[in-house]
Amino acid sequence: MTTTSWSKAACAGAMVFALARAAHAAAPAAADPHELAVAALKDLRAAVAAIVAAEEATSSGPAEYRRDAQRAIDALAGAQGQDDVAQAGAGLDPAGVQGRLNALLDRVSSPPWVPAIHGVQANALAAEGRLDDAMQARGLSSFEVDVSQALLNLQVAIGRGSEPDVLGGLLGAMASTELGVPPAARRLDACAAPRHTGYGVHDGYWLWRAVRLDGKVQTLRNPGGTMLRRTGDMLVFYTPAAQLAQARCVAHAATQSWHGSAGQDRASRSPVLRQVSYRIAQTPGMEAAVWHSGAATAGWMPVALHAAAAPPFTAAQAQAGKPIYQKFCVSCHGSELQGVAAPALAGHDFLSTAQKNGWTLGVLRTIVTQNMPFNNPGSLDPAQYADVIAYLLASNCYAGGSTPFPQHHRGALDSMHLPDPPAGARPDSHGVCKP
Repeated sequence: MTTTSWSKAACAGAMVFALARAAHAAAPAAADPHELAVAALKDLRAAVAAIVAAEEATSSGPAEYRRDAQRAIDALAGAQGQDDVAQAGAGLDPAGVQGRLNALLDRVSSPPWVPAIHGVQANALAAEGRLDDAMQARGLSSFEVDVSQALLNLQVAIGRGSEPDVLGGLLGAMASTELGVPPAARRLDACAAPRHTGYGVHDGYWLWRAVRLDGKVQTLRNPGGTMLRRTGDMLVFYTPAAQLAQARCVAHAATQSWHGSAGQDRASRSPVLRQVSYRIAQTPGMEAAVWHSGAATAGWMPVALHAAAAPPFTAAQAQAGKPIYQKFCVSCHGSELQGVAAPALAGHDFLSTAQKNGWTLGVLRTIVTQNMPFNNPGSLDPAQYADVIAYLLASNCYAGGSTPFPQHHRGALDSMHLPDPPAGARPDSHGVCKP
């Protein structure tokens, strides 16, 4: 935290100088974001190496250590003037870090790595300003102070792959977003379970990579990889963004469920109101209903209802789902379903989010079956998924009925939203009930 605070102050002190130089940074010919990021990272590391060489050369005399400092400036600024070209020679990178960062930011869209690249740019500019101060220093001690501070800025700019947010620097952005995906790589829907080799990408985030275990030597490059799992002859590793992007996958699942429904006007992509018909059969303590979405008779599905539109599941399913949850879900979602490393699955916060976003039971089932467990998506059998969903519903204070939650998707699930729990429920302070 100290380094970050100091870096912000250094950026502010060097900003006038740095913006003037950045305006002249040459834009590289390559337009692919991955290649731009790889080249910028290479130049950042070259600048660090030059600074280390300058510090080691201070015993050899001013000419040598000033030359190394100039090499660091050239790696950051690129070919920005005749003086730089003359001092660096023919090997000078014409774009440098700033030219490539400008090219990454010079686009109409706003991918998720933009904030991180702004942070990289600010720290690279501050380092360049410190190096220029070092070149003007009158004594060795002042020179060493300036280049040491420049080195701190560059370390923050390079960052760490384990940090998927703006504090992760360039490595963090490359480890969690499309910046880390090569242009020719096969891209897959990251919100679905990995079933083929390739890079799982969604909404600009890189969530996982899957490779085939075929006996060949393969190198998986992702410094921020958080988890590995093997499924059959495939090896999948997940990036630090995998859990952060879960909310986006939830929204994606809701959109897909809505767009795929029979009542969707596909030409205008606007919702069309549909009639829902049902028939009531009186049963002691229970109302049994049959819901129908649209006109297709195949959409009919028996659904047990208690106090009107409660979700369908049985108490036996909920009890069977509890040990499944404790085995596969508790480490991320917590023993009380209030979330640890992942969002809450029961209570006020969960229901508020579900109702605000219009989640249906179809959306909930898609999220659970396609994305969970986090370390092995899609690995449970249909009965286990149905049981654990029943446990989640019971934990949200809904009452079990006589009709079980279906083991396979039914179209009627896309019409069933999550209502408020029944008035007689007795939740805890978070709105969670114990099945």
